[in-house]
Amino acid sequence: MSRRHPREHRPHVAALPDCEDTGKMSFTCQRDAVRFIRYLRHRSKRGIVPLRAYRCPLCRYWHMTSQELRGPRHLHRAGHQPSAPPYKITLRQARELVDQLDRSRQLLTDVILSLTADHGAP
Repeated sequence: MSRRHPREHRPHVAALPDCEDTGKMSFTCQRDAVRFIRYLRHRSKRGIVPLRAYRCPLCRYWHMTSQELRGPRHLHRAGHQPSAPPYKITLRQARELVDQLDRSRQLLTDVILSLTADHGAP
């Protein structure tokens, strides 16, 4: 029976602290580093390559993102809420939002004009 590391020691599941000297990801042992490299190779074959790593300012651990548009997924405490990543939209969605804002602004202007007309100007 093979002995497995606990969940928090698996490099692709646990948040990894950075090395104080180099700033690179650190591992508790060479086995964890090799497992992490194999994990990345497996994901790259499936087309789910982590695009970037970022350091969370709140917990001071490194995290990997699998898809940039989905935003970072924290791999530790469930209650931890980092600042939200920038929300990306298409040009068409941006135009639709601008149109909605224009319609809302026009509706608000019409309501204000009708209220002032009902009360009459002195």
